[in-house]
Amino acid sequence: SGKVIEFTRSVYRGDAYDFVAELRLTGPGEEIRP
Repeated sequence: SGKVIEFTRSVYRGDAYDFVAELRLTGPGEEIRP
């Protein structure tokens, strides 16, 4: 379970933050796909 926690932390601090930032920049109703 320790690895899962570290993975969650890395996603929250990194990818999740960027994802939310991009959502705010594009505005509601738009989707960003890599």
